[in-house]
Amino acid sequence: MKELYAIGARAASVEIASHRLTSEALVNACIDRIRAREDDVRAWAHVDVEAAIRVARKRDLQSPRSLLHGIPIGIKDIIDTGDMPTEYGFPLQERRGIQATLLIRLAVHRVGQQQR
Repeated sequence: MKELYAIGARAASVEIASHRLTSEALVNACIDRIRAREDDVRAWAHVDVEAAIRVARKRDLQSPRSLLHGIPIGIKDIIDTGDMPTEYGFPLQERRGIQATLLIRLAVHRVGQQQR
């Protein structure tokens, strides 16, 4: 069996909907993997662990309503969001003000709203 962090969104969606997996367990597995590999991979500019776990717990209390219900996603730091730093992978942009929640987050939200 694959490690939990590697099962993929479709499989995770099925497992969450059938109550064989919690969003919190999946998020924690992903966070553990990030922590284990980040020194080598250096893929993350920002990870809000507390917010990720808080949202996962909230999702676990709800009945799954969509294909992405409880599935963690990462947003590249070249995309402006209202709640995370946006640095464009460039030191001079570090810590600049956040201006907008962009279309990609809306698109992910809409995909997540699709009924099962």
